[in-house]
Amino acid sequence: GAADSGDDARHLCALLDGRQVLLVLDNAEQLPPQADAAIRALLEALPRLRVLVTSRRLFGIDGEQTLELEGLPLPKDDAPFAEVVANPAVALFVDRARAVRADFRLGERQAATLSALVRLLGGMPLAIELAASRVRSLAPLELLERLRDGAGTPMLDLLARPRARAS
Repeated sequence: GAADSGDDARHLCALLDGRQVLLVLDNAEQLPPQADAAIRALLEALPRLRVLVTSRRLFGIDGEQTLELEGLPLPKDDAPFAEVVANPAVALFVDRARAVRADFRLGERQAATLSALVRLLGGMPLAIELAASRVRSLAPLELLERLRDGAGTPMLDLLARPRARAS
């Protein structure tokens, strides 16, 4: 209950008191509204605490600094093969695709597809990694076509982690 969470917070503060600690919160916009107060309380109780947050919103906490990140540079629509291969967004896709399918290769025939795919994903590294993880079961062209499909929430549905198979 609420009393337990207060006890947990006090215990955590006692454990961390005097230590230099980095707390990392990813996708913090998904936290409930009361998390803002909890973060403030931790920062007040632990002067050596630093918090690194990825979020689409600001928290309004004293000393908060923001760094807006853009996506990776994108290849031009008609970029030659050498430019596509050297592009950071495409290189990330290829690297992550090879992690799930060792035989994945970027050939000249796939260059336009991968360029379009990373452009559609806005060069966002997490989206590129999630898409690349799907090459185990989908060819890049099929992945691109599914992502371009406007029905429902195709990007979210396709990039979501597949459900665990029933045993």
